[in-house]
Amino acid sequence: MRLGKLGFLAGLLAPLLSLMALQDRPELVRTEIVTIETALRVPFVSRLPVAGPKGSVFVQAVWEAHGQQKFSVLEITADGEVGRTYDVSSQVSVRPWEVRFTVDSSGSVYCFETWPKEEETGPPVYVFESGAFKEKVILSKSFRPRRMFVTPNRTWIFAGHTPSQSGSTATEDSHGVLYEFRSNGKFLREIEVSDSSSGDEKKPERFEIAMDLDLSHLVGDRDGSFFLVRPGSSPLVLKFDASGQLVAKRQTPPQEGTAVLNALLDDQGRLVLDRAGFRRAGGEASNAPRLLTVLDASNLDTVMEATYAERGGYLFAVRGGEYFFLAHPDPLRLEIHRVRQF
Repeated sequence: MRLGKLGFLAGLLAPLLSLMALQDRPELVRTEIVTIETALRVPFVSRLPVAGPKGSVFVQAVWEAHGQQKFSVLEITADGEVGRTYDVSSQVSVRPWEVRFTVDSSGSVYCFETWPKEEETGPPVYVFESGAFKEKVILSKSFRPRRMFVTPNRTWIFAGHTPSQSGSTATEDSHGVLYEFRSNGKFLREIEVSDSSSGDEKKPERFEIAMDLDLSHLVGDRDGSFFLVRPGSSPLVLKFDASGQLVAKRQTPPQEGTAVLNALLDDQGRLVLDRAGFRRAGGEASNAPRLLTVLDASNLDTVMEATYAERGGYLFAVRGGEYFFLAHPDPLRLEIHRVRQF
């Protein structure tokens, strides 16, 4: 009974201790807002911003025309101008919410379907270069991709999960996977998620990754190494080297009521986690402060943490000591928010 009371008190004290810890962290302040004028003259929804080369950011824009949903990927340059526009809806036949994309180091765009209709075939990947559609590649292995990284060797690494027999997102017969393919769609290998040689010990971790892959983040580095960031108030970060070997694993300090909204590498090669309050089941919003956690990419140690009072915006780049957020304040306009520590 006494242990139960102690556990109850610990639960009450946890938010207070988190607040006290936050008071020792520096605060980020917004210094500039850059308005982005797009060619779209109808209300649109933006989703899935992805950092591109030379300070650019790519974002999916979804709108309705003649009773049909249309969507493109917009390139936004570092100075806030709209560059190339990739007309994705002219190539795919699925809903916008069933398509995700990534960008390689040269600015090419790769769109992939997350729920392939034919389970006996692999999901398609649509490749765009210089603003134009290049090719459609069918992956040679059936699975449900959620994240993609194009390596320096031009191979494709996907984080996803296998289809479950019941058809749901993740069950006991579904597990998280990391697959590598050639750029022609040929399957190369499965990358082991666990560093354990015991099959019994691998199964729980693979199952957990399948459960949260829709919210996880796959971050690739220029040397071919990559990171898998699992969400939660105390996110788990897994680092793999260019050969696919798991080389580091770290549970980051907890911040109750937050989840990882995005993860990226800054201009110093450090891993940055944008941890924001989320809406719980039932619609109740978390009041947890937004927290930026910076990790040393080599050993995943925490380098620094800072708070940011603004809840809006999506972190897409960190360079020169500045944090860049993409915001969508109204249905017709995008903004870049420049934020700095003071």
